[in-house]
Amino acid sequence: QDFAPVLTPHLWSPATPYLYRMVTDVRERGTVVDEYESTFGFRFFYWNKAEKRLYLNGSPIQLIGTNRHQDFPWLGDAVPVWMQIRDLKDMRYNMGFNFQRTAHYTQDPAVYDFCDRNGIIVAEESPNIKDIEFGRDVQLQMMREMIRRDRNHPSIFLWSIGNETDHPADSAWAWAEDKSRIINLRRGTNGGSY
Repeated sequence: QDFAPVLTPHLWSPATPYLYRMVTDVRERGTVVDEYESTFGFRFFYWNKAEKRLYLNGSPIQLIGTNRHQDFPWLGDAVPVWMQIRDLKDMRYNMGFNFQRTAHYTQDPAVYDFCDRNGIIVAEESPNIKDIEFGRDVQLQMMREMIRRDRNHPSIFLWSIGNETDHPADSAWAWAEDKSRIINLRRGTNGGSY
């Protein structure tokens, strides 16, 4: 089916986290056999190396945020979604944050949905922390799965290929999946050319 172009879109930003809604139907001989609802947003951004500054929708933006770990005392990584959302609400509305790095792994889809709806820019980190000896095939698979699952989230601006490691994922893998985002290696080496 043809879609009408969006000539003057509402642009997504922390100040105006506007989301569009799309419903996709799968039909067999005219009968709907499956339906999927998703959201997405329009925004454009780039990193100005000379200024060491992020530009969003043509204007510089100051990032105010933190590394958010998904674990909790006495629970470890088994943190229920409601607790994660409570943390995000506190970050956004009590601390005024507009940025988070999801340390150290991909997180529950509800986290990224909240960031989309509430204007938190995200650096999503692949599950590759420290010098864990993942096989390259495992790293490639995890990078692909992360990007393919989360690429429609307008809040995600950066794909992180590793943290404090000289065994990161290859930045070429992220580049092959998504050329629209910044690829980041936080305090590491051997990340490739992208």
